[in-house]
Amino acid sequence: MKHLFPILCTAGLLAFAAFMETPGILQEKDTSSMQAVYGPSEDEETSKETEVPILESRLIHTEKEDGYIVETYQEYEVFKDKSGNEIKSVPTTKVEYLRYKE
Repeated sequence: MKHLFPILCTAGLLAFAAFMETPGILQEKDTSSMQAVYGPSEDEETSKETEVPILESRLIHTEKEDGYIVETYQEYEVFKDKSGNEIKSVPTTKVEYLRYKE
């Protein structure tokens, strides 16, 4: 009985460790019947590419205040086409201030 309990504990720990290390059972389901048959048209693909904005911070104001220079930056959503030309830029509400001594 003295030797049986430690052996059972060790076997239980090994079984638990093996259980934790094995990956779960992967269930593959045939979901092809649920997917749409039609893909996006070419017009939709090009419009989606131009709808992804790039966030840029732009300097909008600089002022001197109490021996410091305070620069104000505002974040803009910039929309560009495939060749890198800016289509439009929309200001966001995010504003950052950078202050440093003269």
